[in-house]
Amino acid sequence: MADYCRTQRAWGIVSNCWKLQLDAGESLLHLMDRARHAGFLAIELRQGSLGEFESYLDGISFAPDSFSRLADRFPDLQLNLAVSLPLFGPEQADMDDAFQRALDAAVALGGGTKPHLRLVDTTTRAPRLDDAAMERAARRLALMTRLVIDRGGDLAVEHAYQNWSSFNSVFQQSRRLLASDEHRLRCCFDPCNLLLTESVDAIIEIVRRIRADEVSMIHIKQRQHGTIKCEVGAGDLDWIQLLATLDKNQHAGPWLFEIAPSDQIWDCLERSIQYFENRDHPTS
Repeated sequence: MADYCRTQRAWGIVSNCWKLQLDAGESLLHLMDRARHAGFLAIELRQGSLGEFESYLDGISFAPDSFSRLADRFPDLQLNLAVSLPLFGPEQADMDDAFQRALDAAVALGGGTKPHLRLVDTTTRAPRLDDAAMERAARRLALMTRLVIDRGGDLAVEHAYQNWSSFNSVFQQSRRLLASDEHRLRCCFDPCNLLLTESVDAIIEIVRRIRADEVSMIHIKQRQHGTIKCEVGAGDLDWIQLLATLDKNQHAGPWLFEIAPSDQIWDCLERSIQYFENRDHPTS
């Protein structure tokens, strides 16, 4: 088995990279084993790409006992659970139950260590949230963070179809509401997602300004002509420049690949890492 991860950077994977393999019946356990043996240090378990560890019989459900098995089998990996909830939209009656089930699963996945739950809103696409909507979302997010803190964990929130100004306003308001516990709420930072709402020049400035203590993890993927690529290389974002800026500002990662699914996923991951390594250590 090739060791893809030859640098000191904590490379990891989001499980939706394995969507084709999971849909074909390959075991999530087997895929995680292969990732660990290849030297990856972190795996984000994404709702909808959990194979045998989720059920679609009554919506998507998580079984805490099953997640405890993952914690026991991979104590050396950084694991977190990622789910989608309409955080920035109108109140929804079933969101509290979905959040509680996700929190229970994240606690089981922690296996006695600090659980880490990540939320993202993939449904609210308002170009800009009004002040009332942002205040409502900020209070909701702060309350959810309190519930995670009560279970000994941390919460991360990712930006998607919300523009950065609205997302960051909600994020910063929530952290202020948390006061001395603001560090328990951090951002899952995905520069490629910013292409959904921001210009490339604006993204470069956002990357320069976001502080390392506000970030829990960084997603790495590349887009070209509006499509997410199956490996990281040249494209709409200058990832070499972005990574150099994040390194300069002391972002520690983990750095999670979220490239498009492919039947050659392991080769794509290797080439993605080589893309960065060849520029970190150029040949003469």
